[in-house]
Amino acid sequence: MDQDDTRLSLKAAMEAERRQHQQDFYNELHGTPAGRMRRFFFANSFLPYFRMQQNRAVDLIQNVLLETDLIRRQQRIQQFQTDMTLADTASYEVLLATRELFDAAMVRLSDIQSRAETLPDGRRVYLSRDGSYAIDEDLERLSDADIASVEWDGAAPTAEDYADAKRDLDDLGAEIEAIEDYRERLETIESTVAEHGVPEGAAFEEMEDDLYAMPDTVRARFEAMGGKANPSTGVSAEKDVTAPTSNVAYTP
Repeated sequence: MDQDDTRLSLKAAMEAERRQHQQDFYNELHGTPAGRMRRFFFANSFLPYFRMQQNRAVDLIQNVLLETDLIRRQQRIQQFQTDMTLADTASYEVLLATRELFDAAMVRLSDIQSRAETLPDGRRVYLSRDGSYAIDEDLERLSDADIASVEWDGAAPTAEDYADAKRDLDDLGAEIEAIEDYRERLETIESTVAEHGVPEGAAFEEMEDDLYAMPDTVRARFEAMGGKANPSTGVSAEKDVTAPTSNVAYTP
């Protein structure tokens, strides 16, 4: 039952009770005792009774609203805990997979470097496929004099080969760093909840922000496992997970 239905039910109950009082009054006027006359002849008797009933209705509405808020919070906590577990698993799986890709990219880059041409000063250099430019290991372009000083082998890796391999390795390294940073934040969340329970108010919202602010690769795996990346989309957790609550502030 939602809040509007609750209000309508209370209003209907109060109206039914008022009509019963009125009917009892009419019955007593026609000789059928009902014990209700004083409420209609003496305002000082009826008014406190009316106010008491009114206060009871207000209290009931407030209790219903409070219980609704508590239920919603418990559902939100349940999803948070379920998603926290999924995020831990998803981030760990993606981290392992990304490290494997990084190792493969490192092997590829090392192979390219081992077959590179070199300048007299020992720097590895790479000529573009069309021969219009050459680069060193820092992706800096060589001067015409440096290009002319090298006897280029057509079988050597090209500038494009080296640039692609280096970019892939750098991107994977940055991805690993981002995942490890996220897992550190996740560990802080988990330890805070384990020690103090789920915090209240703004501290809980900040904790949610940290949980769902995950790298895209982790998010893709997380959602594939059934996680909700945005808590405002609603509670979908199926596990019956509960946790104590606490007013301890969350410090990421």
